Amino acid sequence: MDASPPTPPPTPDPAHTGPDHADTGTADLGSEALMLLGRISRLNRLFTAAISPVLERELGLSTKDIMVFGAVARGHTQPGQISAMLGTPPPTTSRLLEHLTEAGYLERSGVPGDLRKCQMNLTEHGQQTRQKALAVLGDTVAQELVRARIPQERLHGTLEELRQLEVALGIKEYA
Repeated sequence: MDASPPTPPPTPDPAHTGPDHADTGTADLGSEALMLLGRISRLNRLFTAAISPVLERELGLSTKDIMVFGAVARGHTQPGQISAMLGTPPPTTSRLLEHLTEAGYLERSGVPGDLRKCQMNLTEHGQQTRQKALAVLGDTVAQELVRARIPQERLHGTLEELRQLEVALGIKEYA
C-alpha cells in the first residue's frame, strides 16, 4: 500500500471565485470580449480622427460618405442594406443618401420587378471620387503606420484576422 497522503484540492483563484465566476473559462472569455470591444472602439476613434480631417480637406467628404460609396460599390444598393451596413438608423441614412445624390455622387433608380423599392448606384463622378478617397485613405494610413513604426504586413494580418472573425460570426462584409 502507498502511504503518501492524498493530494489536496487546488486552491481557488480569488479573482475567479463566487457566483459571477463559476466557470473561469467563460469569465476569461467575457474579459477578452470586453477588451476586444474597447480596443476596436479606440482604434475606430483613432483612425477616424486621423482620416476625417484629410477627407474633409481633400474631398469635402466625411467617413460616412466614403463608407456609403464602399457599400454601394460592393453591391449593397438598397437604402435598407446601406443602413444595416453603416449601422445607422434609416432616417439618417436617407438624409445621407439624399445629400450624396444631390451632390452628384449617387443616382437613384427603381429595383426591377419591385416598384416599392429603389436602389442607389455610384455615378461616374461618384466612382472617380471613391477612387480618390481610397488613395487619400491609403496615403494617410501609410503615413500613420510609418509614424508608429508598424509594418504594413502587420495591418494586413490584423485585417485578415478580423475578417476571419467576422466570417465565423456570420457578419457580412460591408465596405
